[in-house]
Amino acid sequence: MVYLSPDGELNRVPFEALVDTRGRYLIERYRFAYLTSGAELLEPKPEPARGTVIFAAPDFDLGVRRRRAEADTLLAAVAAHGSSSLRPESAAYRGTRSGEVPGWQGWVALPGTRQEAAHVERELAGSTYGPVQVYQGREALEEVFEGMRAPRLLHVATHGYFFPDQELRGSTDGIGPEQQLARIRGTENPLLRSGLVLAGANAVGAETDSLGVDDGWLTAEEIGLLNLQGTELVVLSACETGLGEVRLGEGVSGLRRAFRYAGARTLVMSLFLVEDQATQELMGRFYRRLKAGHGKLEALRGAQLEMMRRKGGAHPFYWASFVLVGDPE
Repeated sequence: MVYLSPDGELNRVPFEALVDTRGRYLIERYRFAYLTSGAELLEPKPEPARGTVIFAAPDFDLGVRRRRAEADTLLAAVAAHGSSSLRPESAAYRGTRSGEVPGWQGWVALPGTRQEAAHVERELAGSTYGPVQVYQGREALEEVFEGMRAPRLLHVATHGYFFPDQELRGSTDGIGPEQQLARIRGTENPLLRSGLVLAGANAVGAETDSLGVDDGWLTAEEIGLLNLQGTELVVLSACETGLGEVRLGEGVSGLRRAFRYAGARTLVMSLFLVEDQATQELMGRFYRRLKAGHGKLEALRGAQLEMMRRKGGAHPFYWASFVLVGDPE
């Protein structure tokens, strides 16, 4: 086992994909667990929460009024089972209409994420990680995410985003509404420039204020204010969810830090773009091993080795993006 607490740009490197003097990938010889700092090894383990929650295949084009109706119904059900004690107010930095940003075409659907959610549900329903609650399509709402009670395992299969600071200072052509909003307000907070995309995100700003609904852009800052104490594992099956603003001596400010602030003990997240079908396959192999009783890191490493050795899948692009941050067991 190799524990890594990298600094600076090394936070963007999957060490598993490096090659030794014999031409072999390091993942074939070592197990790598990434840490924000060595102090994480001394943290007490809280009592684990119960169950699994999956957010997948959001309907990015869900209209605002339909979103309001869905949120009212689902939040009533969430409250009946106990909800998070903390829920951030996000309206303070929302409201830009997508039509006001030239060149932005909206988020596109990810067909593999619906199949991925079904597979994860089948694998975990009868395991120690059950019961499983799935929110997909028009149910994969920001309001539900923020209001849920902390699960033992949280799986999110959607688009992730991270907007570098320099983009906020340049031209507004071709950038998304959240970037535009951040630029207008002059923010340099990296937790507002990274996040996850949920249902209705393509209708950002359209009547959201008047109808009192969130916009589907779940920022890292909002995630950091949630209560995920007892959540043992968060799997972010999306592109570049491990990225963020890197500063020497300060680690990565983004989703990685946000979920740790919220209380999640371990994260599986990506360092670069991931292909839809390959990610679906990798996650299937990972959860089969997790269900069989393998530790979190061993399950991920085993799935990556299988992907690496199968015909046509040896290139690191197909398996090396995902890394484990936090407790490996």
